[in-house]
Order: sequence, then C-alpha cells, then structure tokens
Amino acid sequence: MLARLASLLDRWRDVDFARLNHILIPSKSRDRERFRRGRAGRLAALAFGFYEAFTREGHALIAVSVGAFFAGFDVEHSDALMLWCALAGALTASFVSRRALRFSALRVEVSHAPRVSAAAPLGLVVTLYNDSDRDVFSVRVEGPFLPWDGRYLTQAQTVARVPRNGAVRVFVEATFRALGEHQLDPFRAAALGTFGLTQGPGAYSNVARFVVVPPITPVTLGADALSGRGDEQALRSALRGDASMDLRGLRPYRPGDRVRDLHARSWARTGVAMVREYDEPQTRRALVIVNRQGRGRDRHRFEKCLSLAAGVVAALEQRGLHLVALLLGETLHPFAESASAAPPQHLDEALDLLASLEVHPTFESPRFEASLDRVFDPSLAVHVVTLDGSPALQPLIEALTTRGARPTVHGLP
Repeated sequence: MLARLASLLDRWRDVDFARLNHILIPSKSRDRERFRRGRAGRLAALAFGFYEAFTREGHALIAVSVGAFFAGFDVEHSDALMLWCALAGALTASFVSRRALRFSALRVEVSHAPRVSAAAPLGLVVTLYNDSDRDVFSVRVEGPFLPWDGRYLTQAQTVARVPRNGAVRVFVEATFRALGEHQLDPFRAAALGTFGLTQGPGAYSNVARFVVVPPITPVTLGADALSGRGDEQALRSALRGDASMDLRGLRPYRPGDRVRDLHARSWARTGVAMVREYDEPQTRRALVIVNRQGRGRDRHRFEKCLSLAAGVVAALEQRGLHLVALLLGETLHPFAESASAAPPQHLDEALDLLASLEVHPTFESPRFEASLDRVFDPSLAVHVVTLDGSPALQPLIEALTTRGARPTVHGLP
C-alpha cells in the first residue's frame, strides 16, 4: 500500500501543469495555422481580433468599465454610471479611430540564434523597417503567444519613432524548457491609437524557428578515456621507439594529462605547470553511445542524461578527438570526416540530435549491434552515457567488450 502511494506521489510530481494549461492549443505552428483556416478558427478569429485591437492599457480600462457598469445600476445612491459613460466613450472613440492607423510601408523581421540551451535566455531581435518617406510614431511591438514551455523575460515594448527609410531594433528575451524544434508565430507591430487604448492593424514578421538543445554539463576526461585499445598499443610502440612520435611543443597542464609528460624546467621558469605535447602516430577518434531506455516518467532524469552526453561530446572535441558517430539507442548518426588535420567540430550537430531523442521502453540488441558494426574500430575511444540501473546497460557493455572495446561509462549520480 505504501509503495503504491509513493508511486502515485512520484507521478503527481512529474505532472507538468504548464503543459496541461495548453492542452487545447496545438503545439506546432503549422497545426495552429490549420486551425485558423478552419470554421472554428475563423469564428475564434473574430473574437480574438476584437481582443487584439486593444492594448494592455485598454484591456485594463475595459475591466474597470465593466465594474462601473454594474455599480451604476443604483443611480439614486451612486454616480458610477457617469464614470461608465466616460470610460465607454473613451474606449469607443479610440476603437473607431484605429482604422486610420494602418501603415503599409512598415516591415517587421525577427532574427535569432539557431539553437539555445534549455532554460537559457534566447535573444530575439525584432527589426522595424520603414520604407516610406514619412516617420512612423508610437509603434507597439508584441510577441506571439508562446508554447507551453516558453516564458517571456521582457514585455511588449513601444518604439517612439521609426525614421523614414530607416530601421529600429527591439530586443526581446524568452526562455524555453522543452527540448526539440520550436516554431513561433509572427511578431506584431502596430501603431498606438487615441489615448493609447487601441492599436491599429498590425504588420507581422517572419516565423521564428530554432532548436532548444540540452545544456552542456562540464565533464573532465582522464587520459585513459581518450583512446581505444588500438591507440594505446600504437602509443606504447611509439614510446618504445618502434614508431615516430615527434615533440610538438609545450602547453599548460590540463586535468587528465600524464604526470610523466610534465616539463619541470618550464614549470620552474614560468610558475605554470607545463606538459609536453606530442604528434601522436595516428588520429584519435571517438564514438559516443547514448542509452535511451527508460520509462516515460524518467523524462526529467533523461534530460539530465542528455546534458551529460552533450558534455562528453564537448570534452572530446576540446581534447582534439574526431567524433566519428553518435549511437542514440539503436540508431546510428555518422559524422563526416575532415579532409584537414584539424578535427571537425560536430558539437552543434550532436546537440540537435540529442534534442530530438526520446525515452524508449525497450532496447533492441540486434539493431544496436548492427549499427555498432558499421563504425566500430578497436582504436575508437568509446563513451557510453546512460541512466543508472537501465536493464539495457549490461548487454550493451557486453557487445562492446566482445569486440575489443574499452568503454567509459558516464551515469547520473
């Protein structure tokens, strides 16, 4: 009974109420556009168009006028009806005059980074272009309705003046929690009407598309995690003199460097620990495997696992290894080899792949081994990122060790 109660409490904690608040709103921009073109969407557009005609100040004044209307029924003991008449007159005058605020020479464009880490601020640059020979005054810039995981850090802004044949930039920040591709509806720019209560017909921007990727968890890799068995044999052969291993130069010490590579004289002269760096006999390469097996309610821990995988990829590239592929569950994603001596940078591509990964309840060992055989080489430095206690971890490690690999396992604490 207590175990059942604890399980129900865990499920209650995992409920994302922000998602439930948006359960009737399509998450994809194309689905929202399809709804707008439908019969129900066209009817909803009429009510939303009236709502959109007023500014935030106008909405607040409408709420006050409704209260004054109901308070004004007692005309013998209250003058609230006079207040309602004044408020209604101001709202009506502002609403009627908004049609004269249409402008056809104002263009709106939004630019942003192609990807952003989860919960990190995303900067959206909204540029207003005035292609006419007249200045445009008092333009309100408002962002679209965000998906369930989004939150604005800055509110709507008003541009006092957009010069003729000129441009003005407005900076908007927002954060997003859910990983994967995001597509926002257009930003809107409209001129403020009388008393600042309404706004004219708006000009709309392009659609903003970006990817929310897992944040990078810092990972420190030791020397043993930077080479496979084939690399280790070649390195030992070079140290014995069987292969050439030229001294490239000296560099500051990094955690994981071998103690025997320390250069004592440079350390004593500069006061900074320095190590010898060699031209190794062959290019070091790495393979990162992400075990995605788990339960649906493990999503929060799985996102931490993806952040750890991103940290492993970043650490490997920082140490100069060629990342040959990502093996996400049973699906292989190879990376293009570089024609130059410098290792290619695949971190952004890897982050995009990790952002689209979902928890899967099963592990298909035959598919995994078939994908592994396509890229496996004993010289690869193999890194496995997994949720602790996953039933698929043991067969995964066995498949690697039987092929001669020496995997480094990274798990959550």
